[in-house]
Amino acid sequence: MASIISYLENYVESTLGLPSDLSRFLNMIRVLDARTAELMEAIKHTTDALCRMEPAAGSRKGGPDEQEYLGLVASFKRQEALLYQFSEEKVTLAQHALELITNHQRELDATTAQFEEEVAAIPTAAADAYNPFEQPYSAGGGRGKGKGFADQWDSLEPLAAPSLKRIPVGPGAGGGPMGGAGIPPHIPTTKKRVREDQRVMAAAVLAQGDEFGGMGGFGGGGSSNPSSMAAGGDSMYPTLQFAHHERTLGLMDSAQQPQLPGRLLQVSDIKPDLQGRQAEMFWPDDNMWYLIEIHRVNVIDKTATIVYRTGEVEELNLQEIANEGHMSLIEPL
Repeated sequence: MASIISYLENYVESTLGLPSDLSRFLNMIRVLDARTAELMEAIKHTTDALCRMEPAAGSRKGGPDEQEYLGLVASFKRQEALLYQFSEEKVTLAQHALELITNHQRELDATTAQFEEEVAAIPTAAADAYNPFEQPYSAGGGRGKGKGFADQWDSLEPLAAPSLKRIPVGPGAGGGPMGGAGIPPHIPTTKKRVREDQRVMAAAVLAQGDEFGGMGGFGGGGSSNPSSMAAGGDSMYPTLQFAHHERTLGLMDSAQQPQLPGRLLQVSDIKPDLQGRQAEMFWPDDNMWYLIEIHRVNVIDKTATIVYRTGEVEELNLQEIANEGHMSLIEPL
């Protein structure tokens, strides 16, 4: 299987410019066009000079009119032969250029066909056969074709709830929304996908520096560390928020089935334009679909930072979630 880099290199080479041989042929044809235009102007000048001569000028032997006439006729014949030569050269160059274009097109078609075969073989058999609802896909499309499930969510049966429960908690909650004692938003509720936001961790370290500075541990003078005050401000570490609420008005933060029509996330969807997209993510820990908003997509690591509608911030491996079929991208308005 060819690497992605080789396909990118071929694409760049094919789109940034023409092949060198083809460029050379086209430049030679342009030069011949310019010389042909000059030659046509010279032929027109010679023809006009012949037309201006008296009809009997060619029959006066030995006279100046005869010499001028013969000179113009010879010049006209040379120019005509040269024009014919230029035309033949242009036809030959055009044939070579057409042959190069045909060969180049064959190479591109072969590379494209190979790339399409490899892309079609990327999904594993388990991921391709996965259907979290055990329902058929909507008419006209299937997995990998971007059609997703039918819009009739009421006919979908939820998965059986496992024994392990996940308790989602909103920001600043003193008690859990499911009757528990509550978990602070910055503490991960699962170890499978959650990683604490790096900005929150950095702010916590700087805050500890302020506490040490107040005790004289860093600065020795009993005042806060000025560098931590400057670096740990809100301007440097803005809080990620669930920004667009108009599409989700009247919906619950989580439900046993998706609340809006959409399609399952595919590995091919992991692109920069995925940032800002709203989705619903399935957690098998509690058999619930959560409303989320995608932020900071890393197409190299196939990861992204997401914000729950409840305010929690987590970092996910999008490739793992796409293979498991645990995210439904909400269709844009």
